[in-house]
Amino acid sequence: EGAEAFAHIKNLEDTYFNRDIEQYFMSHSKQSFERLTKPGLYLANLIGNMYTPSLYGCLISLLIQTPWERLQGMSRIGLFSYG
Repeated sequence: EGAEAFAHIKNLEDTYFNRDIEQYFMSHSKQSFERLTKPGLYLANLIGNMYTPSLYGCLISLLIQTPWERLQGMSRIGLFSYG
């Protein structure tokens, strides 16, 4: 079943706590997460939350988990922090 199953939902607010929508998008974004985000979580998974240095820990994780050949092809690495 595709995203069209949710076409009947007209209000954005109705999607916020909709478990079916969450599961759909989690399953369809898994490959992107594994490729783009998971390498940056290596140290966080080993150490736990570091709060302030977590941004730099994620950058180091990405650098040590990504093959050099792939890093050479990257023109940008995005980092963000909140809280």
